[in-house]
Amino acid sequence: MKRIISVILALVMMLCVISFAAFAEDTPDAANTIADDNTTVGKGLDPSADDAYADLAASGAEEDLAESGTNYYLWVGNTRVTDDNKNDILNDGGRAKFNPATSTLTLYEPTISDVYHDGYFGNYLIAFVDYMNLTIKGSYHMSSPVDATVGLINSTGNNGNLTLDGDFSFLLKNHCVYASDIRIKSGSLYVKSDGGSYALYAWGDTFTIDSAVTHAEFIVNSDDENTSALKGNVSTVSEISSDLDLLTPRNYVRSNAYVEVGEVLPSGETVNAKHVVFENKSIPKYSVWLGDTRVTDYNKDDIFGDGRASYNPDMCELSLDEPEINGYYADNNAGKTYQIYSETALMLIDGSYHMTQTPAQGEMTDYAVRGNNVHFTVNSSSIAVS
Repeated sequence: MKRIISVILALVMMLCVISFAAFAEDTPDAANTIADDNTTVGKGLDPSADDAYADLAASGAEEDLAESGTNYYLWVGNTRVTDDNKNDILNDGGRAKFNPATSTLTLYEPTISDVYHDGYFGNYLIAFVDYMNLTIKGSYHMSSPVDATVGLINSTGNNGNLTLDGDFSFLLKNHCVYASDIRIKSGSLYVKSDGGSYALYAWGDTFTIDSAVTHAEFIVNSDDENTSALKGNVSTVSEISSDLDLLTPRNYVRSNAYVEVGEVLPSGETVNAKHVVFENKSIPKYSVWLGDTRVTDYNKDDIFGDGRASYNPDMCELSLDEPEINGYYADNNAGKTYQIYSETALMLIDGSYHMTQTPAQGEMTDYAVRGNNVHFTVNSSSIAVS
């Protein structure tokens, strides 16, 4: 009997050694792990010691780890990306896909109708965590603001870098884009925050805009003087290609040593810029401004992206349909500000626009319409100032 028990114990010990060796052979590099398969999570083998796991557990997402297959630390809306849905994340014919080999999320104008509630930090439109270096390609344009704490976020603060490679617009009722190193590689980007403290926050080593970018625009709508369109940590360095112009603000102060851009007011005071526009130098610019937005070949057909203002350079015609014109054109030499300003001769303004004067960055707009040696023709009785 003792001999039989000894043989059984020996067999059990051999099986344990073989299983452990196989497990160790299949264990991925912990530093590069971007998925969990019920055995490894993020930085180590012990889920309780993993920061990302702790955040997920706090949100009630711990149950996800028990699901079959591979779950990635990536959410699009309220849908977690898995091995089962990665080729059609939102079940809409493949408008959102994820390639785990390259850590690339590709969007084809999907409809993201909900947000991810982590129950811990906030609500997110797109969230990625735990050392994932995420690239987003394709195109995605939001038509109306979404009520989310942050739109696009690396939510654990564990050095998750973000690259945007395509054409995107994010409209949020709070903060918009938050990650460690942020790189805008190509295409265009429009980011607008209504009520947040920033439009984009790069808290890592670098914030980069490459030469292949046509237009990058950042807006934060807030009365708080501490808010800023662009934010970074003290050590974050901005690397903006010399092929891009800084169009807005017109009078600015900036350094590659900082992400933030300062706006110089007519009074001489420097404040945080709440509207920042970079545009490729190859795009023609026109000497026409609506508020603090310069008209260029990029935006002339829809200056504010709302279909309410356009410019025809061949006819020198500005067409208005009650647009919301924010900011002002500032002539700091004269100490004056203008709502609409042009250096284009014989300019025609057509359509309707009713302006109620409001303070902008602590200054009142001095003139509704002003030209530098320009004759304006107003082709509508509906254009008025109240």
